[in-house]
Amino acid sequence: SASLEAGVRKRFDFGGTVAISTRTAYVNDSTPSTVFTPDPSHTTNVTLAVNQPLLRNAGQTVNRANITVADNATRREVLALNDRLLDTALQAEASYWQLVFAHYRLAVQEQLLQITIETAEEVSRRRDVDANPVQLAQAQREVQNRQSEVLRARSGLRDTADQLKLVLNAPQLPTAGEAMIVPADYPHALPDDYTLNQAIRHAVYRRPDLNSILVDMEDVRIQQKVAINQVLPQLNLVGQVSNVGLNDTVTSSINRLGGPYTEYQVGFQFEQSIGNRAAEAAERRTRLAEQATYIRYRSGVEQAVVQVKQAMRSLRTQYKLIGVARKARLAAAENLRTLREREKTTQELTPEFLLDLKLRTQQAVADAETRELQTLVEYKIAEARYLRVTGTLLDYRGMMLRHPDAPAMPQTPNDSQPETAP
Repeated sequence: SASLEAGVRKRFDFGGTVAISTRTAYVNDSTPSTVFTPDPSHTTNVTLAVNQPLLRNAGQTVNRANITVADNATRREVLALNDRLLDTALQAEASYWQLVFAHYRLAVQEQLLQITIETAEEVSRRRDVDANPVQLAQAQREVQNRQSEVLRARSGLRDTADQLKLVLNAPQLPTAGEAMIVPADYPHALPDDYTLNQAIRHAVYRRPDLNSILVDMEDVRIQQKVAINQVLPQLNLVGQVSNVGLNDTVTSSINRLGGPYTEYQVGFQFEQSIGNRAAEAAERRTRLAEQATYIRYRSGVEQAVVQVKQAMRSLRTQYKLIGVARKARLAAAENLRTLREREKTTQELTPEFLLDLKLRTQQAVADAETRELQTLVEYKIAEARYLRVTGTLLDYRGMMLRHPDAPAMPQTPNDSQPETAP
């Protein structure tokens, strides 16, 4: 005997399968004192079979579980990439504002060096009047100190520019190149209109790490539904209809298909494991996993709330420090203005006046200007860090990450757009 069978089978979302197949068989029986007609014979049949689970493995949730879990894996990867992009954007913004500060610090140090050189020349011109060798050496020492500060500022500027190139990873700005990045923006600070409730709401709904835990929770719930379904007994409805053709050749047996020789089968298949401990243990594991995921999400939300509060507190503190630094800079500038008025009316510019009072006042003004810009830069970095912990940094900066097959990022309920940034 020999047989050949071919067919197609389709599985549906509800768990049932439908199969259609054709089978041809050849039989040549030479048993003594037994006669078959025809012999040898060819049998051909066409069969339609249906198998539908009614309890275990029934339903769309169970049968699409693997597909949903695979889709969720894609969503997790997109969220993880979004989280890394937020970190990169924060690092790039912080490096940019540090570069702004480095440029300004170098300009202040160069200006202070030029002023110190001019003051040293004035002291040198009083060599034959009232400037002693100690004061001349002191003037030269101040010049050398300013030159060293300029060199440090220039080196720091290069280091900061290289760090920004490293973060940007732009082909037109290779880290091996010596091209200098010149900032186009100056840091400004306006009164913020952030509210804690808004910030927490944005963090809960927009942060990729929290959304990734929600995806994990969805996976666990799907697995729990599958585990509950697997506890049920196996009960399947099976049915089959087959039309048979029999003759001495393959062609003639095929020609007889469609005749009166049709077989029907309808029945149920039932199976129940004794004890069923494995399925019940799996269901308990998924229940515990759901509780663990919920606790992890709650812990993540609490950490996000703390980070938001800290970022908002830092942002508002930096804003207040800007006012303090600005007042200090204005006071130092007023002191320098008064000194210059005194310099115009003073007949004798002693070396003590030039070295001790004038240079010290100019240094104080430069330090105050530097501190004010530093507080502005720290405010902008604190603002970027606040937007990072709320998950809205990319939105404010006009950046978007979308995967063609992944669902869009969730929007905050009743607030599809974040509040206006200062």
